[in-house]
Amino acid sequence: PGVPVTESHPQYSFVNNLLTGIQNSSLMAKGVCKSQPKDKKPIKSDETEIYTTSCLSATSPTDITYNLTEYAPTLFIHLRRLFSIKNKDYIESLRPQEENNINNTNIELNNNNINLSENNNNINYSVFTKQSDGKSGSQFFYTKNGHFIIKSISNEEFSCFKSNLFSYYSHSLSHPSSFLIPILGLYSLTPLPSSSPSPSLPPSPIHLLTMINLKPPPTYTITEICDLKGSTAGRSYESDTGDKTKILKDVDFQRLNKKLLFSREYRERFVEGIGNDVKWLEGVGVMDYSLLVMVGRGEGEVGRGGVRSEGGEEVYWMGVIDWMQPYNWRKMLENRYKKFWEQEDALSCVAPDKYASRFLDACIYASR
Repeated sequence: PGVPVTESHPQYSFVNNLLTGIQNSSLMAKGVCKSQPKDKKPIKSDETEIYTTSCLSATSPTDITYNLTEYAPTLFIHLRRLFSIKNKDYIESLRPQEENNINNTNIELNNNNINLSENNNNINYSVFTKQSDGKSGSQFFYTKNGHFIIKSISNEEFSCFKSNLFSYYSHSLSHPSSFLIPILGLYSLTPLPSSSPSPSLPPSPIHLLTMINLKPPPTYTITEICDLKGSTAGRSYESDTGDKTKILKDVDFQRLNKKLLFSREYRERFVEGIGNDVKWLEGVGVMDYSLLVMVGRGEGEVGRGGVRSEGGEEVYWMGVIDWMQPYNWRKMLENRYKKFWEQEDALSCVAPDKYASRFLDACIYASR
């Protein structure tokens, strides 16, 4: 279950600072876009476009205040339009807590769905938080309507994505059938020196992004979740002690003889779309991404990212996640070390060209 970030939550001030900064920056960028010609490109590949905005003042002497920096805000406005997300809906979903009062409500997160039930308690919150079940240690903040996720990312992921922003925009524009989970904003939150716990040390920024939450409509029940990379070393929920869930991984998927039962027509679209994504991911030098698949049953519209199986009994919600890890010196050392214990073909940590080829093969095999 997710934990609502209420006034008693230790991250209450952090979240309000973050959401206030996003609000301010989004409104600034919206004004800039309105003043531009409709045919103006959002940003050139050699331009730097950054907005920095002050966030909330400290609500108590122990609180930390921050400056929020948004990178390429007008580019992301164009991306959100491309992904059929209205800027108004984005801003409304990310309102700070003071402007989002929900009374007599109980919140629970199950399989990325939000369940709201009436209660006698008054709860005032904007987002709820959940720690990553995997090894990344990322923290996730879900908007109360379940539409968007704010995710913390590492310095490596931040630098990689920031340097490839225009390339990502171009890829999304050229390939509307992309399976990459859409990224909607990139931010850094830096503590103000006067409020930092160690004023003598340079403040360390916290990097975050916003993305679409891949979730089924409430009329569906998730029966399985799969995470496929194409590697086998440690790729089972039984062998991975760091995984607290029973998400089926590559070894489990093969052991249980699972298949994604696409129609012939959709399978062709799937292979083509994944192939285009993999070509781009290899080109920007990243690896360690995976195909997240949620399998569900139910009735009604399948929603964003959903497709019915050939027989119509199941629905799949899919997207490529965690696609910002560069193959840098740290990953090269990890590869050399792990090759003492495993065959390289089994490792997740391999060079981008090998990773891309193997990942595509795994996706094709899973959809046969």
